[in-house]
Amino acid sequence: GLIGRLGLVYNITPNFGLKTLYSQAFRSAGAGEQGANSTLVLGDPGLEAEQVETIDAQLFFTSKDYQASFTAFRSRQSNLIVRSPIPNTSPVRSKYVNGGSAVFQGFEIETKARLFKDWHWQGAYTFQSNRSGEGGNNATLAPNHIAKIGLSYDISPSLQLSMFDTFFSETKVFPNALQVNPPATSYHYLTLNGNYRLDELIGKDFAKHVTFSLYLDNLLNEKVYYPEFNRKNINTIPGSAGRSVFGELAIEF
Repeated sequence: GLIGRLGLVYNITPNFGLKTLYSQAFRSAGAGEQGANSTLVLGDPGLEAEQVETIDAQLFFTSKDYQASFTAFRSRQSNLIVRSPIPNTSPVRSKYVNGGSAVFQGFEIETKARLFKDWHWQGAYTFQSNRSGEGGNNATLAPNHIAKIGLSYDISPSLQLSMFDTFFSETKVFPNALQVNPPATSYHYLTLNGNYRLDELIGKDFAKHVTFSLYLDNLLNEKVYYPEFNRKNINTIPGSAGRSVFGELAIEF
Protein backbone atom coordinates (compact mmCIF):
# COMPACT_ATOMS: atom_id res chain seq x y z
CA GLY A 1 0.00 0.00 0.00
CA LEU A 2 0.87 3.68 0.08
CA ILE A 3 1.75 5.82 3.10
CA GLY A 4 2.30 9.56 3.25
CA ARG A 5 3.14 12.60 5.34
CA LEU A 6 1.88 16.15 5.14
CA GLY A 7 3.11 19.06 7.25
CA LEU A 8 2.40 22.78 7.51
CA VAL A 9 4.38 25.43 9.42
CA TYR A 10 3.11 28.99 9.93
CA ASN A 11 5.34 31.65 11.53
CA ILE A 12 2.96 34.04 13.29
CA THR A 13 5.83 36.29 14.44
CA PRO A 14 9.63 35.91 14.34
CA ASN A 15 9.33 34.10 17.71
CA PHE A 16 5.92 32.37 17.62
CA GLY A 17 4.69 29.73 15.21
CA LEU A 18 2.26 26.90 14.53
CA LYS A 19 3.06 23.47 13.10
CA THR A 20 0.72 20.66 12.10
CA LEU A 21 1.68 17.22 10.82
CA TYR A 22 -0.24 14.23 9.49
CA SER A 23 1.74 11.02 9.02
CA GLN A 24 1.26 7.33 8.33
CA ALA A 25 3.50 4.33 8.95
CA PHE A 26 3.41 0.54 8.99
CA ARG A 27 5.18 -2.44 10.60
CA SER A 28 5.49 -5.76 8.79
CA ALA A 29 5.21 -9.00 10.72
CA GLY A 30 8.49 -10.36 12.04
CA ALA A 31 9.97 -13.78 11.31
CA GLY A 32 8.80 -15.18 14.66
CA GLU A 33 5.26 -13.88 14.18
CA GLN A 34 5.09 -15.47 10.74
CA GLY A 35 6.94 -18.74 11.27
CA ALA A 36 6.84 -19.65 14.98
CA ASN A 37 5.85 -23.25 15.68
CA SER A 38 6.31 -24.24 19.31
CA THR A 39 4.22 -25.74 22.07
CA LEU A 40 3.30 -22.22 23.23
CA VAL A 41 2.79 -20.12 20.09
CA LEU A 42 2.04 -20.62 16.40
CA GLY A 43 2.90 -18.13 13.66
CA ASP A 44 0.93 -17.14 10.58
CA PRO A 45 2.75 -16.43 7.26
CA GLY A 46 -0.32 -14.57 5.99
CA LEU A 47 -0.22 -11.78 8.59
CA GLU A 48 -0.81 -8.29 7.26
CA ALA A 49 1.24 -5.26 8.29
CA GLU A 50 0.25 -3.15 11.28
CA GLN A 51 -0.73 0.43 10.43
CA VAL A 52 -0.62 3.73 12.31
CA GLU A 53 -1.76 7.24 11.44
CA THR A 54 -0.97 10.28 13.59
CA ILE A 55 -1.97 13.92 13.60
CA ASP A 56 -0.38 16.50 15.88
CA ALA A 57 -0.47 20.27 16.27
CA GLN A 58 2.19 22.37 17.96
CA LEU A 59 2.47 25.96 19.17
CA PHE A 60 6.12 26.96 19.64
CA PHE A 61 8.23 29.89 20.82
CA THR A 62 11.94 30.40 20.17
CA SER A 63 14.41 33.14 21.12
CA LYS A 64 18.12 33.44 21.77
CA ASP A 65 17.97 32.00 25.30
CA TYR A 66 14.53 30.34 25.52
CA GLN A 67 12.52 27.68 23.71
CA ALA A 68 9.07 26.35 24.55
CA SER A 69 6.40 24.31 22.78
CA PHE A 70 3.00 22.78 23.40
CA THR A 71 2.00 19.78 21.27
CA ALA A 72 -1.33 17.94 21.14
CA PHE A 73 -1.47 14.57 19.38
CA ARG A 74 -3.80 11.76 18.40
CA SER A 75 -2.61 8.45 16.99
CA ARG A 76 -4.64 5.47 15.77
CA GLN A 77 -3.14 1.99 15.38
CA SER A 78 -4.98 -0.69 13.44
CA ASN A 79 -4.45 -4.23 12.20
CA LEU A 80 -2.30 -4.90 15.27
CA ILE A 81 -0.63 -8.29 15.52
CA VAL A 82 -1.73 -9.98 18.75
CA ARG A 83 -1.72 -13.44 20.29
CA SER A 84 -5.05 -15.26 20.30
CA PRO A 85 -5.53 -18.47 22.37
CA ILE A 86 -6.20 -21.64 20.37
CA PRO A 87 -9.22 -23.46 21.88
CA ASN A 88 -8.87 -26.92 23.41
CA THR A 89 -5.07 -26.95 23.73
CA SER A 90 -3.16 -27.99 26.84
CA PRO A 91 -1.00 -26.28 27.78
CA VAL A 92 -2.75 -23.27 26.29
CA ARG A 93 -1.30 -22.45 22.88
CA SER A 94 -1.65 -19.09 21.14
CA LYS A 95 -1.54 -17.99 17.52
CA TYR A 96 -0.45 -14.67 16.03
CA VAL A 97 -3.39 -12.95 14.31
CA ASN A 98 -4.39 -9.49 13.08
CA GLY A 99 -7.02 -8.48 15.54
CA GLY A 100 -6.21 -5.37 17.53
CA SER A 101 -6.59 -1.60 17.38
CA ALA A 102 -5.88 1.27 19.74
CA VAL A 103 -6.15 5.06 19.94
CA PHE A 104 -3.62 7.25 21.75
CA GLN A 105 -4.15 10.92 22.58
CA GLY A 106 -2.48 13.47 24.80
CA PHE A 107 -0.17 16.45 24.91
CA GLU A 108 3.45 17.37 25.58
CA ILE A 109 5.13 20.49 26.95
CA GLU A 110 8.83 21.08 26.25
CA THR A 111 11.11 23.86 27.49
CA LYS A 112 14.75 24.87 27.14
CA ALA A 113 16.38 27.91 28.70
CA ARG A 114 19.66 29.55 29.50
CA LEU A 115 18.95 30.57 33.08
CA PHE A 116 22.20 32.39 33.80
CA LYS A 117 25.52 32.75 32.05
CA ASP A 118 26.64 29.17 32.76
CA TRP A 119 23.37 27.45 33.76
CA HIS A 120 21.10 25.63 31.29
CA TRP A 121 17.66 24.14 31.84
CA GLN A 122 15.71 21.48 29.95
CA GLY A 123 12.29 20.17 30.92
CA ALA A 124 9.34 18.28 29.45
CA TYR A 125 6.02 16.81 30.53
CA THR A 126 3.94 14.28 28.59
CA PHE A 127 0.44 13.02 29.28
CA GLN A 128 -1.14 10.24 27.25
CA SER A 129 -4.19 8.05 27.53
CA ASN A 130 -5.16 5.20 25.26
CA ARG A 131 -8.00 2.80 24.67
CA SER A 132 -8.30 -0.41 22.71
CA GLY A 133 -10.78 -1.08 19.94
CA GLU A 134 -12.80 -3.10 22.43
CA GLY A 135 -13.15 -0.06 24.68
CA GLY A 136 -10.57 -0.89 27.36
CA ASN A 137 -8.74 2.12 28.80
CA ASN A 138 -4.93 2.17 29.07
CA ALA A 139 -4.79 -1.09 27.15
CA THR A 140 -1.05 -0.79 26.37
CA LEU A 141 -0.08 -0.39 30.06
CA ALA A 142 2.16 2.58 29.18
CA PRO A 143 2.50 5.22 31.95
CA ASN A 144 0.08 8.13 31.70
CA HIS A 145 2.57 10.70 32.98
CA ILE A 146 6.24 11.26 32.12
CA ALA A 147 8.17 14.31 33.36
CA LYS A 148 11.79 15.22 32.60
CA ILE A 149 13.96 17.87 34.25
CA GLY A 150 17.60 18.55 33.45
CA LEU A 151 20.19 21.09 34.62
CA SER A 152 23.72 21.62 33.36
CA TYR A 153 26.43 23.92 34.73
CA ASP A 154 29.59 25.02 32.95
CA ILE A 155 31.92 25.32 35.94
CA SER A 156 34.81 26.30 33.70
CA PRO A 157 35.69 25.97 30.00
CA SER A 158 37.18 22.56 30.89
CA LEU A 159 34.59 21.20 33.35
CA GLN A 160 30.86 20.66 32.86
CA LEU A 161 28.34 18.92 35.12
CA SER A 162 24.76 17.93 34.29
CA MET A 163 21.93 16.18 36.13
CA PHE A 164 18.79 14.70 34.58
CA ASP A 165 15.73 13.31 36.34
CA THR A 166 12.96 11.40 34.55
CA PHE A 167 9.73 10.55 36.37
CA PHE A 168 7.44 7.72 35.23
CA SER A 169 4.01 7.31 36.81
CA GLU A 170 2.60 4.02 38.03
CA THR A 171 1.36 1.59 35.37
CA LYS A 172 -1.33 -1.07 35.38
CA VAL A 173 -0.76 -4.80 34.86
CA PHE A 174 -2.87 -7.46 33.20
CA PRO A 175 -5.63 -8.51 35.64
CA ASN A 176 -5.08 -12.26 35.20
CA ALA A 177 -1.28 -12.17 35.54
CA LEU A 178 0.35 -14.04 38.41
CA GLN A 179 1.75 -11.78 41.16
CA VAL A 180 5.36 -12.95 40.94
CA ASN A 181 7.42 -9.72 41.15
CA PRO A 182 6.93 -6.31 42.79
CA PRO A 183 4.33 -4.03 41.15
CA ALA A 184 5.16 -1.48 38.44
CA THR A 185 5.13 1.56 40.71
CA SER A 186 6.14 5.12 39.86
CA TYR A 187 9.83 6.01 40.05
CA HIS A 188 12.46 8.70 39.45
CA TYR A 189 15.37 7.79 37.19
CA LEU A 190 18.20 10.17 38.10
CA THR A 191 21.49 10.44 36.21
CA LEU A 192 24.61 12.58 36.68
CA ASN A 193 27.19 13.30 34.01
CA GLY A 194 30.53 15.09 34.25
CA ASN A 195 33.05 16.00 31.53
CA TYR A 196 36.54 17.30 32.24
CA ARG A 197 38.95 18.32 29.50
CA LEU A 198 42.55 17.45 30.48
CA ASP A 199 44.26 19.52 27.79
CA GLU A 200 46.03 21.92 30.13
CA LEU A 201 47.16 19.18 32.54
CA ILE A 202 48.58 16.87 29.89
CA GLY A 203 49.75 19.45 27.39
CA LYS A 204 48.37 20.32 23.99
CA ASP A 205 51.26 18.64 22.17
CA PHE A 206 50.03 15.18 23.24
CA ALA A 207 46.74 15.29 21.32
CA LYS A 208 44.11 17.69 20.07
CA HIS A 209 41.80 17.07 23.05
CA VAL A 210 41.74 14.64 25.99
CA THR A 211 38.42 14.38 27.83
CA PHE A 212 37.48 12.30 30.87
CA SER A 213 33.77 11.60 31.35
CA LEU A 214 32.04 10.13 34.40
CA TYR A 215 28.44 8.93 34.18
CA LEU A 216 26.32 7.87 37.17
CA ASP A 217 23.21 5.92 36.20
CA ASN A 218 20.13 5.36 38.41
CA LEU A 219 21.63 7.50 41.13
CA LEU A 220 18.75 6.83 43.55
CA ASN A 221 19.09 3.05 43.05
CA GLU A 222 15.41 2.76 42.14
CA LYS A 223 13.90 -0.71 41.71
CA VAL A 224 12.31 -0.50 38.26
CA TYR A 225 9.71 -3.03 37.11
CA TYR A 226 7.77 -3.03 33.83
CA PRO A 227 4.47 -4.84 33.09
CA GLU A 228 5.15 -8.14 31.31
CA PHE A 229 3.25 -7.42 28.11
CA ASN A 230 4.55 -10.26 25.91
CA ARG A 231 3.20 -13.54 27.32
CA LYS A 232 1.11 -11.82 30.04
CA ASN A 233 1.60 -14.75 32.42
CA ILE A 234 3.25 -12.78 35.26
CA ASN A 235 2.72 -9.25 36.48
CA THR A 236 6.11 -7.54 35.97
CA ILE A 237 9.75 -8.05 34.96
CA PRO A 238 12.88 -6.12 36.08
CA GLY A 239 13.40 -3.10 33.83
CA SER A 240 16.74 -1.66 34.87
CA ALA A 241 19.94 -2.37 36.73
CA GLY A 242 20.73 -0.71 40.05
CA ARG A 243 23.07 2.21 40.65
CA SER A 244 25.97 2.11 38.15
CA VAL A 245 29.07 4.17 37.40
CA PHE A 246 30.74 4.41 33.98
CA GLY A 247 33.96 6.18 33.03
CA GLU A 248 35.39 7.11 29.64
CA LEU A 249 38.66 8.61 28.43
CA ALA A 250 38.52 10.06 24.92
CA ILE A 251 41.68 11.11 23.06
CA GLU A 252 41.49 13.03 19.78
CA PHE A 253 44.49 12.94 17.44
